[in-house]
Amino acid sequence: MKKLLIVLCCLLAIACSKTPHQVDDAKEPPFTLLDGQTVHLNDYRGKWVYINYWAAWCHPCVEEIPMLNELYAENKDKLVVLAINYDLPDKAALAKMVKDVGIRYPSLLEDPKKRLGVDMIEGLPVTIVINPEGQVIKKMVGEQKKERLLAIMNDKKG
Repeated sequence: MKKLLIVLCCLLAIACSKTPHQVDDAKEPPFTLLDGQTVHLNDYRGKWVYINYWAAWCHPCVEEIPMLNELYAENKDKLVVLAINYDLPDKAALAKMVKDVGIRYPSLLEDPKKRLGVDMIEGLPVTIVINPEGQVIKKMVGEQKKERLLAIMNDKKG
């Protein structure tokens, strides 16, 4: 009986542990970027990917953008930052918002959350972290600091 209980506890622990969601969208239609390019998330394998959900009405989102611009510009060899507007406006409205808030990294026109295995986006901003192996490893809610995002890329606790 004791052995059975131990086995059941081990199985329960394994079932409850959260394994990273593997992104593999090669067979899916590509995402369209604001500039008209199409991409699969698999195209970024080998790099860190930070997908940042934002909205023009969200003050912390807008405050975070200059830091994300800087982080992206300084780390293009190992990092891709993708913006996704929470409100999913049409292309013309999105282009105006992106210009107005000063985003200088690619913007997705479609929400990737289903392919990322992410249920809901609750609160903004939200940054989804995909490691170079294509695994979703973090969903971070709230304004992020550059040091934390760099620490994640350097495999330190963020």
